[in-house]
Amino acid sequence: MISVSRWLEGTRRAPVSSGVGAASTEAIMKKITMGLMFVAGLLLGTLVTFIIASKTNQRLWARCVATGVMEQAFIATELRTQRQDDLQRRAEANLVPAVLAIHQHQELQSVPESQSALRAVKDFYEMNAVPIPKEIAGILNEFPSRAH
Repeated sequence: MISVSRWLEGTRRAPVSSGVGAASTEAIMKKITMGLMFVAGLLLGTLVTFIIASKTNQRLWARCVATGVMEQAFIATELRTQRQDDLQRRAEANLVPAVLAIHQHQELQSVPESQSALRAVKDFYEMNAVPIPKEIAGILNEFPSRAH
């Protein structure tokens, strides 16, 4: 078996006497180096993009959690102070603009939760035997009724 150092010695040859061979070898090495640098740049750019995107998602998640906590505190305060009727009226009044917002904005329609939200609104009206407001009846009637 041949050792690595002996193999390397065997691969070293005297430079070609003609300047053409040395120049072409040098040009090939430059191309290889440039290609490797390009690939390394792509990999580094991809890594930085993933880091930035993950930080953005973490902030979005944190904002959603904080907003949810604030909503729960508000609801708890309203219920504790015996203002559940007022809370109910405001919540029901907010359903119509919320359904219209989902229906009219492509960004809101693009997330899977939007269909679940519209289904939940329709279920609310059906379970409580409340007539669906005519502004959103056409939107909610696209969903089949569930048997309760």
